[in-house]
Amino acid sequence: MAGAHEPGGLPGAVTSQLLHHADCPVLIAR
Repeated sequence: MAGAHEPGGLPGAVTSQLLHHADCPVLIAR
């Protein structure tokens, strides 16, 4: 979603991936 708002698009997609992976361990921890 964020990638669509960014000029490159790719950086936004990578950021979303990183945020997604960062949230997964937190959800599992809970």
